[in-house]
Amino acid sequence: MEELKVYLITLYHNIYDQATRDIFTRIGLIQLGILVTILVASYYLAMFFKKNLRHISEKKEKLKPLLDSFNYFYFPIFFFIIASAIRFAFQQIGWNDLLFNIFVTYFAVRIINRLLKILFKNALWLPPVRVIIWIFALLKVLKLLDVTLVAMDKIGFDFGGTHLSLLILVKGVLTILITLWLADKIADLMNLKISKSERLNPSLKILLSKTLRITLLIFAILIAIDYIGIKLTAFAVLGGAIGVGIGFGLQKIVSNFVCGFFLLMDKSVKPGDVIEIANTFGTIQSLSGRYITVLTIEGKEHLIPNEDLITQRVVNWSHSNRFIRLAVDVGVAYSTDIPLALKLLEEATANVKRVSKYRAPQALITNFGNSSIDLRITFWIKDPEFGTDNITSNVRLEIWKIFKKNNIQIPFPQNDVYIKSMPEQTNPTIDLPIVNKEL
Repeated sequence: MEELKVYLITLYHNIYDQATRDIFTRIGLIQLGILVTILVASYYLAMFFKKNLRHISEKKEKLKPLLDSFNYFYFPIFFFIIASAIRFAFQQIGWNDLLFNIFVTYFAVRIINRLLKILFKNALWLPPVRVIIWIFALLKVLKLLDVTLVAMDKIGFDFGGTHLSLLILVKGVLTILITLWLADKIADLMNLKISKSERLNPSLKILLSKTLRITLLIFAILIAIDYIGIKLTAFAVLGGAIGVGIGFGLQKIVSNFVCGFFLLMDKSVKPGDVIEIANTFGTIQSLSGRYITVLTIEGKEHLIPNEDLITQRVVNWSHSNRFIRLAVDVGVAYSTDIPLALKLLEEATANVKRVSKYRAPQALITNFGNSSIDLRITFWIKDPEFGTDNITSNVRLEIWKIFKKNNIQIPFPQNDVYIKSMPEQTNPTIDLPIVNKEL
């Protein structure tokens, strides 16, 4: 705390001395007037450029988005160029350039922050980084950056033979952010190459993409830690504690990650497969390190842990091919023309839209029942992701229509009861009580 107090006092005196020595003087007021003139000139130059470039963008629609994105930069860039040139002239004649330095730095930081916003858009880490840039730029202008860095380095402690301070923390955060961003961009470029490859199947593409991204991010963190001077041996105790935590509290999470890796390796499931596990039936939308996403025909998304796909029985309806066979049973009366009924079954099923035309429906007799002759129609579909209940319902409807048209009866169960003898019936005399009613 004593170092912080000394730093704040030094900061106050330096700002006061520079303000009274370099700003509130005759030369300072002259510089202020020149700066106002440069501001006005830069503003009108920017307006002139915007007006002319607007005409160009109206004629060439393809250039309009690019030219519009530069509208913000004209004014600060013109001011930066003109002010930097005059600042250089002041330095040559020996004048103090503090005011010019403040304004030039201000507009330079505005340009840098705007570029960062365009490049990284709505990144969560961007606002704090922009604030840090403003703080360091201000300290640099006031010639207090070296003093501030020394003070930040003194605020800290030693850990495992490594000195940890506020300065190292700030450097570490900035370095890690930059290296992670570079690693992420490199991973995106390589993933784009992998996704375009026609020789790799979808599961292998996902495996390579995820492995590559994780490897690059780990290397980025290690490089950042080494760059800021932190020894990895300082994390030995922390690594042991993390290992114990994984062994007890995080074992399920680690198990899911390991199972996810093996699922991608053995290619048993992949995006687009239609699977059935427990009471869930649907199409795999994506595979992640911890779970897979299954979209059911009802529009529900189920997140199934990878471990369940390894330990439980999974039915993959489209593992080697997407064709699956379905069957519908129906009974007809014994008086029915069976060859005709079989032909009509095949004809009715073939008329249903989703039934495969390459594997023709096949009708057959399955049993001579008590009340009917039991028939079965089997057919193939190649889009199980759209459901099976709806297609069997459509087939039954077509069968009902064609049977009704051809007067084929679908009998209901019936039993014949034969009565050998009836017991003798007696008419018992019922004695009714006599009620005397007195009037």
